Amino acid sequence: MIRTFRRCVALFLILPGLSIAQVSDSLTANYRQELDTRLWRVQETLRVEKSGYSLRSSGYGSLTQRRLPGYKSQWKTDFSTSLDLSRRFNDELSLLVEMVGQDFRDSEAGYIRDRGKSSINPEDYLLNDSSLNTTALSIGQNSRIARATTRAGVQYAPRPNFESKLLVGGSFDDQIEGSGEGFAGSSGLYWGNALDSGFDVEADGWLNQYGSRQNHHVFARGLTMNQFGDATNQLATSWRNRRTDLFFGTSGQTVSRVSEEIRIDNRLIGPVNSQITGIYELSYRKTAVDYRGGGPGPGDEMDLINRFTARGSRGNWYGDLSYQYGLEDRTYGDLILGRNQILALNLERRQGPDSLTFRISTEKWKYDSPDSMETSDRDRLIHRFSSAASYRVMDRTQLTVDALVLLDHLVNMHEQRSADNRWNRVFRISPGVEWIPSTGWRNHAVFEILANYSDYDFEEGTGTVRSNVYRRWSAADTVNVPLPLNLDGKFSGRLDLEDRGRLHWDEFIQEVSDEKRAMFWSASLAKLYWSHLLIEAGYRSHRREEDRFDLAPDGSTLRSRINTYQVTGPF
Repeated sequence: MIRTFRRCVALFLILPGLSIAQVSDSLTANYRQELDTRLWRVQETLRVEKSGYSLRSSGYGSLTQRRLPGYKSQWKTDFSTSLDLSRRFNDELSLLVEMVGQDFRDSEAGYIRDRGKSSINPEDYLLNDSSLNTTALSIGQNSRIARATTRAGVQYAPRPNFESKLLVGGSFDDQIEGSGEGFAGSSGLYWGNALDSGFDVEADGWLNQYGSRQNHHVFARGLTMNQFGDATNQLATSWRNRRTDLFFGTSGQTVSRVSEEIRIDNRLIGPVNSQITGIYELSYRKTAVDYRGGGPGPGDEMDLINRFTARGSRGNWYGDLSYQYGLEDRTYGDLILGRNQILALNLERRQGPDSLTFRISTEKWKYDSPDSMETSDRDRLIHRFSSAASYRVMDRTQLTVDALVLLDHLVNMHEQRSADNRWNRVFRISPGVEWIPSTGWRNHAVFEILANYSDYDFEEGTGTVRSNVYRRWSAADTVNVPLPLNLDGKFSGRLDLEDRGRLHWDEFIQEVSDEKRAMFWSASLAKLYWSHLLIEAGYRSHRREEDRFDLAPDGSTLRSRINTYQVTGPF
């Protein structure tokens, strides 16, 4: 019986690959080659409704080959598929079949060397292929997970607001550390309609057994909705329990991770006046995590969030102002208490194809512990301002601008870590233009300037400079061109210029330590057949150069190339 079950599951894993070529909602296959890596990917989705049958299928597969000088090929495969089939007998009863499969394999690459040589440099063995006859060192690590579940059962829906289901079957799991198979089952219940009856109840769960191991997930939720004049209150309560059995090490020992979560969410919505709506939200979450048979030990998490939002509009302007106060407790060996306050303002203006948005927020975070030996107590203040604008110029040109300013101040409360106090300042602006002169033609160009300054508070007495700066300038352009024979051409290019180094914030002086230049381009041709099949092929190139700056004995700056990375190949 076990062999028959495995054969059925193996056949199930193969069938979607044979059927998607005949009828499919979507089928995508692509190939990409880089310097030492080849990647194949396939993805499909299928949905069929016919003669009382409903079929939904999805699948994904990837195959990666990596070849390094002096090593055998390193292969990685990842395949997953799912299938849901239902057959309606009448208005109340339906037959259900569920299948899920996964196969992941990652093989290490053995190091090829000559028996008579003692060097471990792969470059030493590239001249004479006949000497490559033994395996010594390796890269990567062998891993394998093959898992599948099949369930069948019925769904009973006597009324539009009530339905239940029960499915049973089998499952198996095969890994390098061990394997197992056993019972699989799932059930579900839904009752009510919050919009009509003011409540609904939902519960579902599943269980997969793999010999002595098992994974399960149970979830239950209840929701009530009440009307108070023009105000509406929604209260939701949920409970969740998870168990996952994991292999610990290579000896086959298992560790069970069990988590239990209780969550309560309340949302009250009511008008303040004719133009402003008030929203009050209260959220509570309590989670307990335990490891049985080993692992890091038990832990607890608690979150309590209060948020009030005023939302309104006037003319073409829309906006909301919100204030949030939250509590965070984390207990994993040590108790860490977190407090946060967030004040945010969002404004948006929309008029036809044009839009303008502003987002301003201030966040204050405080972490402390009752343990006097704990040194991670800290305060954090974050100011964020962002804006985005999009304007149509004439009929075929669209201009866009994105901007961001982020100020992040971290203060450690313990004197032993005061040297880690810092300011982090991020500035970014990205203009773009899109031009569509005629059907099939498109030119989209985007530019970006980014600067990230990290300034540490105390450096005068340390004798070292930890403050640093990272800057980047980018330009990207994509051109779509219609070609004869119903072909579509696409040309893309990108240039990135980066530098980083030490920063003297008071003088606003940078000592550049390294620079990077990255150039990317690609060209492809695409053609659509029968309005359903799109075939695209092309070639791409990526080159990255890295230079380092060192100080010479005479005080001058020496520039040296430390790395050059180039990738070319078809896709």
